[in-house]
Amino acid sequence: ALAGSRERHAETMLQGAAFLKAASAWPCQVLDRLPAECAYCVAVGATAGGNAIALHDALSAFLHSFFSNLVQAAIRLGVVGQTGATALLAGFEPLAL
Repeated sequence: ALAGSRERHAETMLQGAAFLKAASAWPCQVLDRLPAECAYCVAVGATAGGNAIALHDALSAFLHSFFSNLVQAAIRLGVVGQTGATALLAGFEPLAL
């Protein structure tokens, strides 16, 4: 997976490794073939495919996670509060479904 900077590359690789570590609780032959270090999006896609999760469902979950992370950042930066964050997530929901 391409990243625009060294920091972004490190971030996605660390997230991928953490995701694979968590996903390893469920046996999956596909994950056994991945390198210990791979990008987050690769880890998510391989996990979904290896567990026969439908593409639409996997993409919906991935997008929801992405939107949730953006909203959490907005909360930490003080841009929105909890109520505003809930409204943002509700607004993003149609895009993720």
